[in-house]
Amino acid sequence: MDFNRDELMAIAKIANAMIAADGKVEENEMSSWTLEMERFGIAEAEFRTLYEQSEELDFVNALSVISNFDEERKRYVGAFLGTLMAIDGDIDDAELKLWQLVSTFCDLPTMSLGEALTYMAEL
Repeated sequence: MDFNRDELMAIAKIANAMIAADGKVEENEMSSWTLEMERFGIAEAEFRTLYEQSEELDFVNALSVISNFDEERKRYVGAFLGTLMAIDGDIDDAELKLWQLVSTFCDLPTMSLGEALTYMAEL
């Protein structure tokens, strides 16, 4: 599975929103996000630049980019967001609502949190 830089910025925009949704940013959330970006060729040193660029991206535009992904890449985004939501061990209502909202607007496959975690563990 591959993503171009614009697609990674869209994912980063939504990931950042998920991390911030509960009002706190945990170290394990940031570590998980950084590791995922490394999976797609964004080194830790380059991550800061990607993050800053993603913050300039309009949230609606990020949703639009993700909505155009194929099914496999949509499944990845849904699972990644679910994993980010759960990684701190506390699932906040705001995080759950954001996951549902992004899933609806981007037509992501429906999955349970368990399915999301399993998918990410098997990558």
